[in-house]
Amino acid sequence: MKKVFVFLFFISVWMGVQAQPTNIDNPRKDNEVYDRKAEVIFEHKRYRVWNNYVTAGTGVAFSPQRFDVQRLGGGDFNFHLRDQYFQVGGFISGTSLAYAKNNLQIHAGYGKRIEKSKYNFALFAGPSFSYGFLLIKDTASTTGLSPQDYKEIGGYLSTQLVYKLKYDLGIGIELFADYNRKHQLFGGKIILFFSGAYRGYMPGYRPKKPFSVNE
Repeated sequence: MKKVFVFLFFISVWMGVQAQPTNIDNPRKDNEVYDRKAEVIFEHKRYRVWNNYVTAGTGVAFSPQRFDVQRLGGGDFNFHLRDQYFQVGGFISGTSLAYAKNNLQIHAGYGKRIEKSKYNFALFAGPSFSYGFLLIKDTASTTGLSPQDYKEIGGYLSTQLVYKLKYDLGIGIELFADYNRKHQLFGGKIILFFSGAYRGYMPGYRPKKPFSVNE
């Protein structure tokens, strides 16, 4: 488990070094008046300054109650209401993504987002709901263990760091913690980033046509 977190740490540092600001970064500033029609030009294309995006991926997490590494997969819809950002999403986890799914979690959160031309950083926190089961000692069972169901409300915290391959498409990591009275998970995911920022080509620009034998 330590090797996994060391790997995720070095990946995040590398992306942070690569994602240095440029002179065409997103111009959004905290002290500016909200303008839903604001746009930025990047590689001859127009993109919304205020935009929604989706993240999805797979990863691993440690569970103190299970004393093992859990595999997980999930996604989030990250959206804005005026100049404030929110998140809704969830994940499923187990000893394997193919079987033994022992925990289903959904969450919602409020957060902070910083978007630049080459990276997207976000931090979200909010309530969560988890449903699953734990194996507990049971002398009456032939295996010595029996499943105990739980339905718990807890808290969820996540941070995303994405390196953009294009302005609206990227890859990154997400570190998270999910805590409730019966079950906790601490881990990370490799995520894909899909933004709804694209608005079309800049006015007056005509993209070059691909080579054609008819030309």
